[in-house]
Amino acid sequence: TPFSGQFLREFFSSLLEATAYQAIEVRRVRPDPEQPRKTFDEEALQELAGSLDSNGLLQPIVVRPDPEGNNGDYLLIAGERRWRAAGILGWDTIPALIRDDVTASEAAKLQLLENIVRRDLNPVEEARAFKKMLDEGYTLQELSNAVGMPDGHIAWRVQMLNAREDVLALVAAGQVKPLVAHALSRLSEGGQGRALRAMSSQRLTYQEVHGLCERIYGEENQAEMFPEIRQLTAEDIQTVKTFADVFGRISSTLDRLNRMEEMSPGSMAQALSLKGGLVESQIDEAVKGLGRVKRALQVDRMHTLAGQV
Repeated sequence: TPFSGQFLREFFSSLLEATAYQAIEVRRVRPDPEQPRKTFDEEALQELAGSLDSNGLLQPIVVRPDPEGNNGDYLLIAGERRWRAAGILGWDTIPALIRDDVTASEAAKLQLLENIVRRDLNPVEEARAFKKMLDEGYTLQELSNAVGMPDGHIAWRVQMLNAREDVLALVAAGQVKPLVAHALSRLSEGGQGRALRAMSSQRLTYQEVHGLCERIYGEENQAEMFPEIRQLTAEDIQTVKTFADVFGRISSTLDRLNRMEEMSPGSMAQALSLKGGLVESQIDEAVKGLGRVKRALQVDRMHTLAGQV
């Protein structure tokens, strides 16, 4: 039965209230190799060590007997940061709650849930932990219920793992956004390389990166990802040319309106009232039209970029 949020709360509440713990040797404890969290901030560990030195350990670590007995007698379930900080201080022993009723599978799930609740995982660690639990038989809905996150979030996090390892390393370091890695993840190694070269040569917004990746994906799969462009009529072409001709004047007019409003707030409203006003729906339509022009320009730019790389 999948763990629920209630189970998690009850489990960790029992740890906080536990009195039947004992001091065990720090050297007899080892991290669980299946622990999803792989990176620890050294500066934060030093701060925690300082707190332990001043205030002592307020909450024991949680361990289970090591079934293999390799490099120690106990495997950590919870409290690896506290255990590492105790090692920094050179403690010989550390208070621990020993749980011999927790299986390896249960320990792995508890570690994932604890890290997610405490937001201790970077996006890549989180994605790999999700994938591991799905590989072990969890359905997407069961995992969603267990961790309290939408199944869509879990699915796209796992999809992100198809990005190149160098991209994932940048995501883990906080230098590339997970959304960018997800956009890249649909492409082949070569396709990702093309997109990365374009990204390194120009400063692209996420929307532009997404459009570029869609274009490259379409080329790789011999499918056009953009709507088919129909043959324009002479009237269509004249409309676009007319817009291009007057756009400079539109920009100039908007600039004058902005300056007028800055110098005298409310003057634009007063002038419009004398004119009889504008219907707001007309302004909305103008904004939508400009939005379509902007998207068309972005599509053209992405086509050009994809051809260059």
